[in-house]
This record gives sequence, C-alpha cells and structure tokens, in this order.
Amino acid sequence: IGLERVAQGASQRKCCTVGKFEAFHIGHQKLIEKAKSLCSSVLVVSIDKDRLGLFTFRERESLARTFGVKLLNLEF
Repeated sequence: IGLERVAQGASQRKCCTVGKFEAFHIGHQKLIEKAKSLCSSVLVVSIDKDRLGLFTFRERESLARTFGVKLLNLEF
C-alpha cells in the first residue's frame, strides 16, 4: 500500500492511497490518518481482485465515509 501526494494549487492537496482495503484494518486506518494529515482530500482506491473481501462494497463505502475519505473500487 502506498501514499502519493499531489499538489493542487498552493492551498489544496489531494492524496490517493491504493491497496486492497478489504476491511479497513488498523494499518489502513493509520495510512488514512497520515494521508488526512497531509492533504485536504483523500481518495482510497480499493483493488478488488477476488471479491472475497471481509465486507461488501457498500459496507466498505460506509466505512470510508466514517473515516472521511472517498472510495473507488477497481475490479481486476
């Protein structure tokens, strides 16, 4: 899982995290906290390889809202 920071003008930064994000476990939460400390907006890109995650997409979407981030699910 990585963290990329992209400057959008002088006053606004956006971050994007990429990974499986199947459960938003404590490691995911720490990454999200770090991204939110660096950026005004955070996008979580979830790579859904096998559709056997612990939560459904709707449940993960709800968790993402709880953490104050946007979720984009990519199926491979």
